[in-house]
Order: sequence, then C-alpha cells, then structure tokens
Amino acid sequence: MKEILAELDAAQTAYDALVPTGSRAQVYDAGQTVKRIKAQLSDAISEGAAACPTCGGKPHGMAQPYRFRGQVKHGFEIGCTNCLDHRAAGPTRDQCVADWNAGAWSDPGKAQATNGDHAAARALCAS
Repeated sequence: MKEILAELDAAQTAYDALVPTGSRAQVYDAGQTVKRIKAQLSDAISEGAAACPTCGGKPHGMAQPYRFRGQVKHGFEIGCTNCLDHRAAGPTRDQCVADWNAGAWSDPGKAQATNGDHAAARALCAS
C-alpha cells in the first residue's frame, strides 16, 4: 500500500504542477492518472471487505492522512458510496475490513462534529 500512496503523491504533484501551465489535454491525462491510482488504492484498502449488506454495492476504501509527531500517517476508512451512513474507520486496514464485515459502523455524526480535526475524528470514530 505504501507504494500506491507514493505513486498517488507523485501523480498528484505532477497534476498540480500542470494545472497552471499545461495544455487541456495534459491536465486531463494527469487527472485521469490520479483517478486511476485512487481507484487502485480504494481496491487495495477494501480488499476482503464484503459487499454492502443494505444495497449490495462494492465497498470503497480510503486512506485518511493525518499528522502525528511531525509525520504524515494514514488511518483507513471503508464505506458504501450509496448508503452514506455505512462506514468503518480505524488505524489499520485490517481493522477496518473486520469492522466493515461485522457491521460495526463508525458513527458519521461523530466525525462531522470534529469540523475537520482529523485527530479528533479518529478518536471519536474509534470509540
């Protein structure tokens, strides 16, 4: 997964550099590369997660970056893009998959109540 995150970071950096000066085609192609890598990351995170029990949709995996002691780390989240109240969040991918498969949903209201404070959101969602 670290390789995919590094590839995503490089692709996003390249995209950001092209936006102000690149041609429309270059920016589009760079954006498509970012989109493809994000899909790979989602698949890697949600590997082993069962389909949504409500709608049968494919679960969507996300890496949620946060800073800890000056380093960027990643928490993980698995959710359903159709059933927005169905998601599992945690510090490891394996824990998220286990929680998702067990139907142990994180409380989305708790995360929203943190107003973008990732550390607070992680602490609340883990409780």
